[in-house]
Amino acid sequence: ISNNPLGIPVKPLHLPVKSNKDHAMELKELIFVIILPIVAVVIGVLHHYDLLKMRKKGGHPVTRPVPEGDVVYGNKVIHEGPTKDEIKETFKEVLRESGLSQPEPKEKIEKQIEFLKAELAQKKQELTQKELEQESERLEKAEILSVRGTERLEVENYEGAIEDLEGATKILPEGSEASLSAYYNLGIALIKFPRGDREANLKKAVESYKKVVSFHTREKTPERYAAAQNNLGNAYRGLSGVRDKEANLGLAIRAYNEALRVYTYDKFPQYYAGTQNNLGAAYCSLAEVRDKEANLGLAIRAYNEALRVRTYEKFPQDYAMTQNNLGAAYCSLAEVRDKESNLGLAIRAYNEALRVFTKKALPWYFVGTASNLAVALNMKGDVAGALRVMDEMLPVAEEIGHPELAGYRQFYEELKRQGPGVRD
Repeated sequence: ISNNPLGIPVKPLHLPVKSNKDHAMELKELIFVIILPIVAVVIGVLHHYDLLKMRKKGGHPVTRPVPEGDVVYGNKVIHEGPTKDEIKETFKEVLRESGLSQPEPKEKIEKQIEFLKAELAQKKQELTQKELEQESERLEKAEILSVRGTERLEVENYEGAIEDLEGATKILPEGSEASLSAYYNLGIALIKFPRGDREANLKKAVESYKKVVSFHTREKTPERYAAAQNNLGNAYRGLSGVRDKEANLGLAIRAYNEALRVYTYDKFPQYYAGTQNNLGAAYCSLAEVRDKEANLGLAIRAYNEALRVRTYEKFPQDYAMTQNNLGAAYCSLAEVRDKESNLGLAIRAYNEALRVFTKKALPWYFVGTASNLAVALNMKGDVAGALRVMDEMLPVAEEIGHPELAGYRQFYEELKRQGPGVRD
């Protein structure tokens, strides 16, 4: 995300000295002709950002775990809307929150293509002048597509990024560093693109990362191997929501574990934590299909491993995200065994998340986590506590115009009908 996402230059206006009436007329024209259209564009872009960051699923409120950077409310997944500071965040930070390893920078790809050009120049004796010119033109085109595709990826123009990067992969020599970088960034764009044929896009992402790890092996290039395996896991986990849930989650778990062979706690603590968080989300999803208790236990272990790095003091937002996911896992485990104690652990985790997700600083995250907390309290039989949480949360949801406000109100009314002190 660039520091100026709209690309609109802001400059001071210097007006000549005129009468008060002239000033009033020009002020009206300024408002209607310049300022209001700019405001409309800003609102439209921010609204589009929210839509891209929001995935909706129907159903009655039930807490469940979510991938990196997501917050659960009921059984729905949201991303927080952008604040001024967040709009200024780097693209690396946005990807870190989404659970994907960062893309290859365009500067690196440019150097990789320069290397190919240098190799081509050494083939003067082998190729005719026409062949050299044709190959040179192809590399120039591949460079334009690769760089532009990466730039589009950075500003979340995923459709444009996919078109450019796919074009680059068709031109660049198979197995070249530049080709693998293009495939790597293409995979990110395909995973994050919210429209189109989701299944087809995720399958292409899987194939892209399979190609990358076939050349970047753990022995030769361990860090790139691990990054690609992490993203491969995300592609499989996304695909599990479309088809073959159990099988694809198994492949996702295998990919995350491959990444963790490189991303160890000692050598790469932050990557270790992010991958453990992704692994926990995969186990939570697998628990919906089979071996609920065992898989939730593995999810909880993975989240706790992530929290060895993601402390409140060092990484507060990551800490809160993982605590939210941990709470969802304990809530699900409470349906299987030790209801009272597991709900207590869930409530504690949600309260830890709310130390960071405050209603003033991060209202969208506050609403989602507070909803989870209310559900857990209700499951525990503390209807009065659930009502207190909803009393605090609902005004915030109303103020930000939360899309699930109607569902929250319905849940609130159900709590009121139960009455304080009624146990389920």
